[in-house]
Amino acid sequence: MRFFRQLTALFHGSRLDDDMSEEMRLHLAQRTREGIADGLSPDAARQAAQRQFGGADQFKEIARDERSFLWIDQIRQDLAYAVRILRKSPGFTFVAVATLAIGIGANTAIFSAVDAVLFRPQPYPEPDRLVRVFEKSHGGSENPVSGASFRDWHHHQTQFEALTLTANTQFDLLGFGQPEKINSLSVTADFDEVFGLPPLRGRYFDPDDDLIGGQNNVVILGESFWQTRYGAADDVVGQTLSLDGTPHEIIGVAPATIWHQRHVQIFTPYVLQPNSYLTSHDVHRARAVGRLAPGATLASASAELNAIKSNLRDTYPSWKDTWSVGARPQQDYLAQQSKPFLIMLLGAVALVLLIACANVANLLLARAAVRQREIALRAALGASGSRIARQVLTESILLALLGGAGGVVIAATSIRLLGTLIAGLLPATMMPQLDPRVLAFSLVASCGTGLAFGIFPAWRARRPDLNHALKSGSAGSTDGGRARSQSTLVVAEVALTAVLLVATGLLVQGMVKSVKADPGINPQNVLMFELTPPFGGNYGGPQQRLAFFDQALAAMRAVPGVASAASVDDLPYGNDGQGYSVSLEEKPETRQDHTARIKYVSEDYFTTLGARLLRGRAVNARDNRDGAPNVMVINEAMVGMLFAEDEDPIGRLINANGQPWEVIGVVADMRIDQLHVPPLPTFFVPQWKFPWGSAFMVRTQGNPTALADEISAAIHGIDPNLPLVNLQTLETAAAAALVPQKIMLNLIGAFAVVALTLAAIGLYGVMAYAVTNRQRELSIRVALGAARHDVMKLIMGKGTLLLGIGLGMGLLAAYAVARIVASQVTNLSAEDPLVFTSAAILLGLIAMIACWLPARRAAKANPISALRSE
Repeated sequence: MRFFRQLTALFHGSRLDDDMSEEMRLHLAQRTREGIADGLSPDAARQAAQRQFGGADQFKEIARDERSFLWIDQIRQDLAYAVRILRKSPGFTFVAVATLAIGIGANTAIFSAVDAVLFRPQPYPEPDRLVRVFEKSHGGSENPVSGASFRDWHHHQTQFEALTLTANTQFDLLGFGQPEKINSLSVTADFDEVFGLPPLRGRYFDPDDDLIGGQNNVVILGESFWQTRYGAADDVVGQTLSLDGTPHEIIGVAPATIWHQRHVQIFTPYVLQPNSYLTSHDVHRARAVGRLAPGATLASASAELNAIKSNLRDTYPSWKDTWSVGARPQQDYLAQQSKPFLIMLLGAVALVLLIACANVANLLLARAAVRQREIALRAALGASGSRIARQVLTESILLALLGGAGGVVIAATSIRLLGTLIAGLLPATMMPQLDPRVLAFSLVASCGTGLAFGIFPAWRARRPDLNHALKSGSAGSTDGGRARSQSTLVVAEVALTAVLLVATGLLVQGMVKSVKADPGINPQNVLMFELTPPFGGNYGGPQQRLAFFDQALAAMRAVPGVASAASVDDLPYGNDGQGYSVSLEEKPETRQDHTARIKYVSEDYFTTLGARLLRGRAVNARDNRDGAPNVMVINEAMVGMLFAEDEDPIGRLINANGQPWEVIGVVADMRIDQLHVPPLPTFFVPQWKFPWGSAFMVRTQGNPTALADEISAAIHGIDPNLPLVNLQTLETAAAAALVPQKIMLNLIGAFAVVALTLAAIGLYGVMAYAVTNRQRELSIRVALGAARHDVMKLIMGKGTLLLGIGLGMGLLAAYAVARIVASQVTNLSAEDPLVFTSAAILLGLIAMIACWLPARRAAKANPISALRSE
């Protein structure tokens, strides 16, 4: 019964107070009437009744304590008092809330990305059962899957409920105006069972759709393609789509979330044709994704797949004897590229929030000086130290919650901006959003922040010096403990800011190294584009495709202003291509230890790129004919991997893809995959070996974009139905390759600027507070003959001391952090003295300005006015 009375009092306290007041009034009236009846005057009877009844307010308090949850009532009182206090100081409240909103908002925005990549479940049923399967080379690197290996797993495995193979392909789309190239994902029929999402319209592929000789000419539209090309029409199923000139029946529409790559527009059956490169054990171009069966684990699935490989060892090439099969969660696999980047960003915003906390804690400590009489009076009237500390902490948490509310508003805008910035860095299924998980983080961060910056002031407030506080009323009274606390917080701010500045400087230095590094090519005046003829019709055989490449190159070379032209299987900076295990022919046992990328090129490839041929010769037209000998050109990285320093590789035989190739030339290393990483070992072979994918590069004598229309017309003069895709200059592609690093640099640089600003404000606030507290002392010094510059030296000396301590601690911490960052980012040195020196000078300069302003004000103050004010 008492619990229910307490619960009632919690929500109806005012009504119960009114009822009690009325009951006491009636009781006093009854006693007064009895006194009058005994012969007392009305006033005497009323006074006697009140003396007999006792203190009404005391009874009310006792009753309130008995009928309510005391701690809830006290919290309510603390909150009400905190609201009144904060309303009385709107300037302080605004500054503190704005500072916290910036810190909490930035952390919330970055956490939304971290949560989406690392913690938020993928949008599939039971996403923890989704697994990415790959083939592991002898060195442990994870490789795409060969068609033959997938076929073995699919026929013999029992640990997966479903297992699918996927590969990116392209088709020429006809029937929508100008021909254009569209992106497709070829998938086997188990695709829908793996991901478990129902189609928006129609159906997914049946087992017959990916069989050899089955109904292969069917297509599923992606949601975006369906909306933009068909206006989300309900009757799209059953219509036909012309792909590479062949009609394909539309059988369904897949939701956008079923696959993580944004560029996929349609889905087509993955048909494993026999005796094709796609179904060999040598070519690794596909991805395998599976859904674990109930009760299966990653370990059991990996063990079974490796057992299958072992049992079928005789069907594998000998160079894959030491290879194995691995598996990891799909979400972990998709997050591996962006995880270091996001963790660095989260660390940067965490430092900003800590600096914001130190700033607000300093504000609270400074404000405590103004409120010391109030707190002392509360203590003198019986408030316990814990009660006072709780009140101060309540104010801090209320401030943090207000800052958190502002932070959510900032985060909502920032998340949209962040999503735009990193759209190309994250899978489509891992985009940041302001969902309940992120809002919960913001709430926890707000409460944690309130405790972080409030615990120090609350701890100091719990034991006020009553004698000093009640006696002192002058502005010049000082508190050594408070001053030390504020100085400690400023040192922490300076140290944390130094860490961020050094990290930003190192990233800038890494970016400069990437930009200034010798790319091994001349990217100026080069136009490039993709142009892949359809796999069939007039381009169905290798000879037909080679003939088209020759014809296209001749047509482009005939355009006035074109210096040279070449074709290759993929464009520079496309991060595409495949790797092969390679070895010297006389040392086949080393094949599993060395991997190199392969590129299929035409004649004039190196000339068009502006690459430097160091030895031997390049691939020529005679090499690029069916039946020509196997020849290759290798780069410096591959020479260093396979040959001793004094060995001449020209004329030597290298085994790759199970075949011997003669080395005919050595080319300087070219950064044509990524600018910010060292060139990989790469070998270049004639394109006739793989005439299925093609891209073209044209070096011009002037501005390459001015010839774009003429080059396009030259191609369409051969075949008007072939679209030119990704038409761009090589310089543009090189700049785009550095976009991820630029985004990270810009974000961390922005956080460093915010941190530097907060640290400067914090240092300025402490110095200004010190000047205010010491104004009487400084005025006396001036009145007794001290020079103005002596006063400035006194103030600047304290600021310099704080700055020196903070810088020393910060640079030491920055060195440790830099070593961690350098292990995750290429082209970054953790021991760059220029960066450390520049960060120290910049922070020192800003901090000295923040100290100089209060010192200048103190030196210019009129001592007579200051002493009179006392």
